[in-house]
Amino acid sequence: MAELPAPVAAAALAFVPEPAVHAEPAPAPISARSATTPPSAPNVNVEKALQESGLVMIQTDPSKVKLAEPVAEPRFVPPQPRPRRTPPPDTGPLQIVETKK
Repeated sequence: MAELPAPVAAAALAFVPEPAVHAEPAPAPISARSATTPPSAPNVNVEKALQESGLVMIQTDPSKVKLAEPVAEPRFVPPQPRPRRTPPPDTGPLQIVETKK
């Protein structure tokens, strides 16, 4: 018979808290049926639905449709510099004028 290891006293073990582990939620299982067959569209008679609702479908004759011409890009025109004012005529040295008495 094999010998068992010696028992360990419970008082000798200290409680050590483990760090919290954030687990991500498990993804929802995908059923094999929904992955292989696309959902079928309901069979709707458009003409009948329009008549029941009182609407009328109008279609444009493709031969009468005018194609829109592409809009030409505007050319870049740089702005013209503004004309500068001519400097006032030179009247000689400046003079100090007292305005308060």
